[in-house]
Order: sequence, then C-alpha cells, then structure tokens
Amino acid sequence: MLNRSTSQVRFWQRPFYGWYIVGITSFLTMYLSTAVIYGYSFSFVGMRNTFGWSATATSAAFAFQRIQGAFISPITGMLVDRLGPRKMITSGITVTSAGLILMSRIQNLWQFYLTALVVALGMSLAFNVPMSTLVVRWFKRNRSRALGLLMIGPPIGGLFVPIVGAVYSAWGWRDAILAFGISTGAIGIPLSLLLYNTPQQKGLLPDGDVPGSDEEGSAGAAAVGMTVREALRSRAFWILSIALSIEGMALNGAIVHQVQHLRNEGLSEGGAATVVSVLATSYLVGRIPFTLFGDRLPGQLLAVAAVVSAGLGFLLFGFPSHLWAVALAILFLGIGHGVITPLRSIIGADYFGTKAFASIMGIFEVPFIIGAIFGPLILGAVFDWRGDYTFAMVAIGLLIIASAPFLLLLGKPKYAVPSKRLAKKRS
Repeated sequence: MLNRSTSQVRFWQRPFYGWYIVGITSFLTMYLSTAVIYGYSFSFVGMRNTFGWSATATSAAFAFQRIQGAFISPITGMLVDRLGPRKMITSGITVTSAGLILMSRIQNLWQFYLTALVVALGMSLAFNVPMSTLVVRWFKRNRSRALGLLMIGPPIGGLFVPIVGAVYSAWGWRDAILAFGISTGAIGIPLSLLLYNTPQQKGLLPDGDVPGSDEEGSAGAAAVGMTVREALRSRAFWILSIALSIEGMALNGAIVHQVQHLRNEGLSEGGAATVVSVLATSYLVGRIPFTLFGDRLPGQLLAVAAVVSAGLGFLLFGFPSHLWAVALAILFLGIGHGVITPLRSIIGADYFGTKAFASIMGIFEVPFIIGAIFGPLILGAVFDWRGDYTFAMVAIGLLIIASAPFLLLLGKPKYAVPSKRLAKKRS
C-alpha cells in the first residue's frame, strides 16, 4: 500500500495550487462566455436597430470569426508551447477587452467586422488551447476531474444570460459592451497573473504529489509524447479530429437554427426559448459525472459512448413537436456533448502525449472550426431545399453515430496515465 504521508497532499490538509489554477480558469471561461459569447445575441439586436443592418450582414461576423479561428488556432498552439499558457491567456484577455471597448464606439459595418475579429483573436489566444494546456500540465491522474471542472464554466455562464439581457436592456448596447469590455480586463488580467505554467514553477509536482512518494516517478517525469509531425502522421490524429469534429459541426449548425426549427415544429416563442435555455445548461448532465468518474474510465470507450449519445440526441431533436422526444434529446445531447468537450483534451494527451500538446491541439482544432463554419450553412441549405430541418437533424444524427465504430480502431493510447482504479489495485 502507498504510504499516505508520502503519497499525495490531501486538499483538506494543504490545498494543492493546481486546484486554484482550475478555479481561476473555470471562472474566466464562465465570465468570458457570459460577457462575450452570450452577449453577442443582444448586441446584434441593438446594432441592427441603431444602424438598420440586415441580419445577414451582422451574422457574417460569425463566419469571419470562425475562418480567422481556423488560421489562428495552430499558431496559438505553437505560441503556447513556446511562450507558456499564462502569457497567452493574459495577452488574449487584454486583446478581448480592447476589442469590446472599441466595438462600443463603432459607427459603420466595417468597424464592426474589424472589432469582431479583434475580439475573436483575443478569445482564441486566451480561451481553449491555452487553458486546456495549463490544466493538462498541472494534472495527470486527476486530469478528467480538473478538465471537467474547467469546462463547467461555460454552461454555468448560461445561467447568467438573463442578467446580461437586463444590462443591455437598461444601459443600451454601447454602454453594455463598454462595461463588459472594461470588466473583462479589470477582472481577467489580475486573475491571469496568478497562473503558473507548470507546477514546477512553484516547487510542486502534478496532482500535488510529494517528493519522495511512490507516485513521484510518473508525475514528476519530463513531458513526453509525439512531435507535431509524428502526430499528423498518426492514424489516431485523423480519426479523432474528424470524428469529434462531425459532432461539432452538427452542434454549431443546431445552435444557429434551433429557434427556427422549434418554431417551425409548432412551439411558441416562449417554448422555444425554454428549450434552448434548458439545452444550454444540459451539458452539465454529462460534464459533472465526467468530472467525478472520468479518471476511472478509458478515454476511448468514453469517446464512443459520448459520440453515440450525441448522435441519438440529434436524431430525437429532429422531432421537437413530441415532448418525450425533446426531453430525451436534451438528455442525450447533455450527456454526449457534456463529455466530448473536456474529453477532447484528455484523449489528446493520452494519444499524443504532452511534449508538444498545445501545438498538436491547435492543429487538432482546425477540422472542428471548419465544421463549425459549414454546419450552419448545411442546415440552412437543407431547410431551403425541404422546408424543414427534420431531415437534416436525422441525417446528422446518423452520421455522428456512424463515426463511433472508427474510434474503436484507435488502439491502446501510448501516453495514458494509469487510472485511479488501476493504481489502487496495484497498490
């Protein structure tokens, strides 16, 4: 048996700084999601009323942001590996804050597009790859729990959307964007300075292991893994990136068209809003169990189960006029997407290691971003063709489920850390 006094520092005895890292980054993801991502819908309405722009003109900013993300994501990954996550997160928050402040002063459409790209750049630099990389460096055996807690931020942020709406309603879109821009910098920059790139910078080991313990050997070892070139040549990279990106394509398409789909199927505006709100927070259904038990289960099997669950959710979402179908769709989508989001980083570390983790995951994001660009366009084209979204939802659900068997071809992950359950048996 492991000696408790030399194994792991228990959080009730001396809090491991890694959990502060998780708390800070989770709060930042929650705040940025609430202030920036959810706030866009309210700002678009205000801008259209002020300037008379069409919905197409304002929505085009989303497509520009996604296209920019496809180019920026690989560069962000390389910069994270070279400069460290903290500098990237601090820089990204600064750029996001500046972009929002500038957006509050716009007078015409090209200025809106430009400031939207600045905000998107800041979010790319701060949000996904840098924060995931930071958590991966601080944890090994507890990665699923830590990443699950990190990813809980955005769905919790969805609960504060009514407050965001109230701010826009009371202050107007210019003052609301200005306030969120200033607060993003005032809150985010000081918090980002509390982050450390690795536990070694604070004289610690991953997971809070104590020097001299039986677990130090694996936790304190130097980062190992594939180079970017080796990862791109691996079968696992392409199976994972394409399979998980199909789900991302479907999700982004559904986000853009879900209200119209629900209204077409007979739901009232209030009913559609309720379904969207419940669906936005349903990802906690998958994320919380993943946080609690993900370290005890193989990532490959979790990926298969999550993809199948998401596929079933989209199948059922094609028939929202039936209450039972909506309830099951929310359940399956909550479980599926709730697990897939944090699992992307976990399974990436398992199959590619941590040596060039950020660079690899930056490229890994590109198919996902491309899918996010074309997902809304595909659903829109199907609607123009058939007059409803049912066929598209069912087809996408079947496509997602069809990708699941390919995940079984991945083989055993070379860099996976033994789960807690296996470690306990060995002790």
